[in-house]
Amino acid sequence: MNPYQLLFTLITTIAIAFACWLVFWTNSAVKFAQSRPARRNPNLAFEPWYPTWLRFEGVWMFVMIAFLLSCRFTN
Repeated sequence: MNPYQLLFTLITTIAIAFACWLVFWTNSAVKFAQSRPARRNPNLAFEPWYPTWLRFEGVWMFVMIAFLLSCRFTN
């Protein structure tokens, strides 16, 4: 395995772990966002649609990662 494949695998693994955290542990992500003060949108984490948005972003990341992996390993 060359260094580029190793780096790609490492970055993909981290991205999958983050997407999994956004989808399956949304409550902890919301609590984390609410505990940190935001400069631009201080009330964003307190909106009722925020957990749904986080889940959508996690699913979107899963789709993009699957697309990148399929492009990488089909050639």
